[in-house]
Amino acid sequence: MRFTPEQIQFLKENVEGRSFPELLRLFNLHFMSQISIRQLRQACYRRGFLNGIPPWWSNYKPIGTEKIISHKGRQYVLVKTGRNTWQEKQRVVWEKANGKVPENHCVIFADGNGLNLKLNNLMLVSRAEFGVMKLFGLIGNSREITAAGNAVAKVKIAIGKRKRERA
Repeated sequence: MRFTPEQIQFLKENVEGRSFPELLRLFNLHFMSQISIRQLRQACYRRGFLNGIPPWWSNYKPIGTEKIISHKGRQYVLVKTGRNTWQEKQRVVWEKANGKVPENHCVIFADGNGLNLKLNNLMLVSRAEFGVMKLFGLIGNSREITAAGNAVAKVKIAIGKRKRERA
């Protein structure tokens, strides 16, 4: 695309301190155009117009940033714990109070609500117990029901282990 002198002047005067998506919106509104962000970036870079914002800034999230994700119809909170590392917030909360989660264990929500991150709503269970609890629908909507479900899962695992030993 060829830019008019007026458009080039507009870019020069408005690029500094603005993200490219913001500049694109202003440009397209001002000139009633439909240019792409790629065309805008190329026009600015070719002419040495810099916005002063590092290119990675729009994707950068500081450590401690939280985001809610949905997985199989349930919502969970993830928290950024390192440069490219996100962890389940329930694990971070549990580890802060109790120390590292043992290998082959996970932290689950006693009331089944993935957004209830209160410490008294978090339960540490083995991955085997969690698998049995999921398979047989033993995670309830209260701590008492889920604790009972965990006890049932432990019994089912012990029965299975005993059966395998006898075979």
